[in-house]
Amino acid sequence: MVARDGTRYSYIVWMDTESKLPMRVDLLDRDGETLEQFRVIAFNVNQDIGSSMQTLAKANLPPLLSVPVGEKAKFSWTPTWLPQGFSEVSSSRRPLPTMDNMPIESRLYSDGLFSFSVNVNRATPSSTDQMLRTGRRTVSTSVRDNAGLTIMREITIVGELPPQTAKRIAENIKFGTAQ
Repeated sequence: MVARDGTRYSYIVWMDTESKLPMRVDLLDRDGETLEQFRVIAFNVNQDIGSSMQTLAKANLPPLLSVPVGEKAKFSWTPTWLPQGFSEVSSSRRPLPTMDNMPIESRLYSDGLFSFSVNVNRATPSSTDQMLRTGRRTVSTSVRDNAGLTIMREITIVGELPPQTAKRIAENIKFGTAQ
Protein backbone atom coordinates (compact mmCIF):
# COMPACT_ATOMS: atom_id res chain seq x y z
CA MET A 1 0.00 0.00 0.00
CA VAL A 2 1.77 3.07 -1.26
CA ALA A 3 0.95 6.58 -0.08
CA ARG A 4 0.36 8.55 -3.26
CA ASP A 5 0.73 12.04 -1.84
CA GLY A 6 3.45 11.68 0.82
CA THR A 7 1.15 12.85 3.63
CA ARG A 8 1.15 9.44 5.31
CA TYR A 9 3.28 6.31 5.57
CA SER A 10 3.29 3.28 3.25
CA TYR A 11 3.12 -0.46 3.95
CA ILE A 12 4.67 -3.49 2.31
CA VAL A 13 2.87 -6.71 3.25
CA TRP A 14 4.05 -10.29 2.61
CA MET A 15 1.18 -12.80 2.74
CA ASP A 16 1.10 -16.59 3.13
CA THR A 17 -0.63 -17.84 -0.03
CA GLU A 18 -2.49 -20.69 1.69
CA SER A 19 -3.72 -19.06 4.91
CA LYS A 20 -3.84 -15.48 3.53
CA LEU A 21 -2.25 -14.30 6.80
CA PRO A 22 0.43 -11.59 6.86
CA MET A 23 3.90 -13.02 7.47
CA ARG A 24 5.75 -9.71 7.39
CA VAL A 25 4.63 -6.09 7.41
CA ASP A 26 7.00 -3.14 6.89
CA LEU A 27 5.95 0.45 7.61
CA LEU A 28 7.92 2.85 5.39
CA ASP A 29 8.41 6.61 5.45
CA ARG A 30 8.25 8.71 2.28
CA ASP A 31 11.94 7.98 1.57
CA GLY A 32 11.35 4.22 1.73
CA GLU A 33 13.13 3.83 5.07
CA THR A 34 11.68 1.19 7.42
CA LEU A 35 10.06 2.72 10.51
CA GLU A 36 8.59 -0.49 11.94
CA GLN A 37 8.61 -4.13 11.00
CA PHE A 38 6.40 -7.04 12.04
CA ARG A 39 7.61 -10.57 11.24
CA VAL A 40 6.09 -13.94 11.98
CA ILE A 41 8.80 -16.12 13.53
CA ALA A 42 6.85 -19.35 13.91
CA PHE A 43 3.66 -20.31 12.14
CA ASN A 44 1.61 -23.46 12.56
CA VAL A 45 -1.93 -24.06 11.31
CA ASN A 46 -3.63 -27.24 12.45
CA GLN A 47 -6.92 -28.60 13.73
CA ASP A 48 -6.01 -27.98 17.41
CA ILE A 49 -6.90 -24.32 17.07
CA GLY A 50 -10.51 -25.12 18.03
CA SER A 51 -9.53 -26.44 21.45
CA SER A 52 -7.28 -23.43 22.03
CA MET A 53 -10.15 -21.09 21.21
CA GLN A 54 -12.46 -22.97 23.62
CA THR A 55 -9.99 -22.34 26.45
CA LEU A 56 -9.95 -18.66 25.58
CA ALA A 57 -13.76 -18.51 25.39
CA LYS A 58 -14.00 -19.95 28.93
CA ALA A 59 -11.50 -17.47 30.39
CA ASN A 60 -12.79 -15.23 33.18
CA LEU A 61 -12.23 -11.76 31.74
CA PRO A 62 -13.10 -8.41 33.33
CA PRO A 63 -16.27 -6.72 32.06
CA LEU A 64 -16.04 -4.36 29.10
CA LEU A 65 -16.08 -0.69 29.95
CA SER A 66 -18.40 1.54 28.02
CA VAL A 67 -17.68 5.20 27.51
CA PRO A 68 -20.82 7.32 27.64
CA VAL A 69 -21.51 9.24 24.46
CA GLY A 70 -21.00 12.87 25.28
CA GLU A 71 -22.02 16.06 23.63
CA LYS A 72 -19.72 17.03 20.78
CA ALA A 73 -17.41 19.78 22.01
CA LYS A 74 -17.49 23.13 20.23
CA PHE A 75 -14.13 24.81 19.75
CA SER A 76 -13.07 28.22 18.47
CA TRP A 77 -10.60 26.60 16.07
CA THR A 78 -10.69 24.25 13.12
CA PRO A 79 -8.11 22.73 10.80
CA THR A 80 -8.42 24.16 7.28
CA TRP A 81 -6.29 21.37 5.79
CA LEU A 82 -6.18 17.63 6.55
CA PRO A 83 -4.60 14.82 4.55
CA GLN A 84 -7.13 13.39 2.10
CA GLY A 85 -9.32 10.65 3.57
CA PHE A 86 -9.08 11.69 7.23
CA SER A 87 -12.24 12.59 9.13
CA GLU A 88 -13.01 13.56 12.72
CA VAL A 89 -13.72 10.60 15.00
CA SER A 90 -14.16 12.39 18.33
CA SER A 91 -13.54 15.63 20.19
CA SER A 92 -13.16 16.53 23.85
CA ARG A 93 -12.30 19.31 26.26
CA ARG A 94 -10.68 18.38 29.55
CA PRO A 95 -8.56 20.06 32.22
CA LEU A 96 -4.84 19.42 32.54
CA PRO A 97 -4.26 18.82 36.27
CA THR A 98 -0.52 19.45 35.98
CA MET A 99 -1.14 22.91 34.53
CA ASP A 100 -3.60 24.46 37.03
CA ASN A 101 -6.52 22.68 35.35
CA MET A 102 -5.97 24.64 32.15
CA PRO A 103 -8.34 23.16 29.54
CA ILE A 104 -7.02 21.30 26.52
CA GLU A 105 -9.20 20.85 23.45
CA SER A 106 -8.65 17.75 21.32
CA ARG A 107 -9.93 16.37 18.05
CA LEU A 108 -9.12 12.82 16.92
CA TYR A 109 -8.92 12.04 13.19
CA SER A 110 -8.56 8.74 11.34
CA ASP A 111 -8.57 7.37 7.81
CA GLY A 112 -9.22 3.84 9.08
CA LEU A 113 -5.53 2.89 8.98
CA PHE A 114 -3.70 5.79 10.62
CA SER A 115 -4.86 8.26 13.28
CA PHE A 116 -3.74 11.52 14.86
CA SER A 117 -5.03 14.08 17.32
CA VAL A 118 -4.94 17.86 17.24
CA ASN A 119 -4.63 19.36 20.74
CA VAL A 120 -4.97 23.08 21.43
CA ASN A 121 -4.41 24.85 24.74
CA ARG A 122 -3.23 28.19 26.05
CA ALA A 123 0.53 28.53 25.66
CA THR A 124 2.71 29.00 28.72
CA PRO A 125 5.87 31.13 28.93
CA SER A 126 7.92 27.95 28.48
CA SER A 127 6.01 26.78 25.36
CA THR A 128 8.23 26.36 22.30
CA ASP A 129 8.02 24.85 18.84
CA GLN A 130 9.15 21.21 18.98
CA MET A 131 9.21 18.16 16.70
CA LEU A 132 9.85 14.54 17.66
CA ARG A 133 9.43 11.35 15.66
CA THR A 134 9.86 7.90 17.18
CA GLY A 135 8.98 5.09 14.81
CA ARG A 136 5.56 5.79 13.36
CA ARG A 137 4.64 8.31 16.08
CA THR A 138 5.18 12.03 15.53
CA VAL A 139 4.70 14.77 18.12
CA SER A 140 4.75 18.29 16.70
CA THR A 141 4.16 21.37 18.84
CA SER A 142 3.72 24.88 17.43
CA VAL A 143 3.10 28.09 19.34
CA ARG A 144 0.89 30.62 17.53
CA ASP A 145 -1.10 33.72 18.24
CA ASN A 146 -4.86 33.34 18.34
CA ALA A 147 -5.78 35.25 15.16
CA GLY A 148 -3.92 38.36 16.27
CA LEU A 149 -5.35 38.37 19.79
CA THR A 150 -3.09 38.53 22.82
CA ILE A 151 -3.68 34.87 23.71
CA MET A 152 -0.93 32.58 22.47
CA ARG A 153 -1.97 29.00 21.70
CA GLU A 154 0.02 25.80 21.79
CA ILE A 155 -1.00 23.40 18.99
CA THR A 156 0.22 19.82 19.38
CA ILE A 157 -0.27 17.15 16.72
CA VAL A 158 0.25 13.58 17.96
CA GLY A 159 -0.09 10.60 15.68
CA GLU A 160 0.94 8.29 12.92
CA LEU A 161 2.02 10.94 10.43
CA PRO A 162 5.23 12.11 8.78
CA PRO A 163 6.61 15.20 10.57
CA GLN A 164 6.00 17.42 7.51
CA THR A 165 2.31 16.47 7.51
CA ALA A 166 1.93 17.18 11.24
CA LYS A 167 3.56 20.59 10.77
CA ARG A 168 1.28 21.43 7.84
CA ILE A 169 -1.84 20.54 9.86
CA ALA A 170 -0.69 22.80 12.74
CA GLU A 171 0.08 25.66 10.35
CA ASN A 172 -3.45 25.40 8.97
CA ILE A 173 -5.40 25.73 12.22
CA LYS A 174 -7.84 28.62 11.90
CA PHE A 175 -9.06 30.39 15.03
CA GLY A 176 -12.47 32.04 15.12
CA THR A 177 -15.87 31.48 16.70
CA ALA A 178 -17.00 28.24 18.36
CA GLN A 179 -17.79 25.47 15.87
